[in-house]
Amino acid sequence: MFGLVTATNCNLVEMVKAKQFRSDFVLQTQRVPSTMPSLRERREDIPLLVSHFVQKFATRMGNT
Repeated sequence: MFGLVTATNCNLVEMVKAKQFRSDFVLQTQRVPSTMPSLRERREDIPLLVSHFVQKFATRMGNT
């Protein structure tokens, strides 16, 4: 058994109606739908993300 996490900024239901996306794929991937505001709406998260990735890449480069 495995899990699959997908993300998009498109309205897949509308794309299926316009025949731009396969309906069977949407049905398989939307078993537990979840939405999250875009990062532009969560500006307070940016410093946390920057800190996380700076630390991650510093460790990878041996600069910790």
